[in-house]
Amino acid sequence: MIYVENKSGEIKPEPTMGRIERARLGLLDYIQINIREPFVEGGENLPNYPCVVATSHLSDVDVLAVVRAIMGVDQRKIGISSQKTNFDLSLPAMKLAGLDNFFPLQNTVQKNGHASFTLSLPDFERMRDGITKERRTMVIAGHVPTRNWKLHRNAGIGPVLLAHMANVPLVPAVVDIMSLAPVAQSTMTLKERALRLIKGERPSAKIIFGKPMTFPEISEEKLKAIFNLYGLKRENIDEEEWATIALFKQEQKAMMLSLAANLPSKKRGVWDRA
Repeated sequence: MIYVENKSGEIKPEPTMGRIERARLGLLDYIQINIREPFVEGGENLPNYPCVVATSHLSDVDVLAVVRAIMGVDQRKIGISSQKTNFDLSLPAMKLAGLDNFFPLQNTVQKNGHASFTLSLPDFERMRDGITKERRTMVIAGHVPTRNWKLHRNAGIGPVLLAHMANVPLVPAVVDIMSLAPVAQSTMTLKERALRLIKGERPSAKIIFGKPMTFPEISEEKLKAIFNLYGLKRENIDEEEWATIALFKQEQKAMMLSLAANLPSKKRGVWDRA
């Protein structure tokens, strides 16, 4: 049981994920066919109340590996942000694991196979309510997926925006798979993954939760400027709103640098401080 102190000084329990819920969510765990049981560091950095966890996305299992690691720390309720096309591909598995644990993000797949995301206010309001009303810790990738075994050069805005909307801390989390070549990516077939498992060639991995990041409270009106910008409705953005956007870019950069700090230099990409 997780206990927190509210504003009046009362100690009250946080809603937790029941045994059946945890078992159902565990059904989605196909991580171990790709990597060995990850070693987890920094679990104490997770606050004992809902937050946003921003993950690396160097492999297809990063987000779920972090979810599994959180479940190993305590029994908190968890929400998983996932691109909308995943619901089309994995809907039966998601239903088995509990569809209410998943929160869609609008996206389309381009001809080159890359995903193009659209910031949708209703999507983020649903995730915000998942945090503030359902008391979930929301897990969301800190950047779009990459295939070159490095952090993407473009920082994701989703985790920072969600942390502002829900007024909760953001905890960066990386999955460092000990392999020189990319593994556990969509370019690998299920047969290739199974053969690695049979041959004992699964790489080791480490999950590291970084220090929580807190952001200043921003009014709802100013937050809408972000959706206007990424929705290409720029005509209504004034100088003050541009200042808010500049602040977001600084916070996105801080998030990516925090992710990079817990990865080997060769995986940091443009976010290598050195």
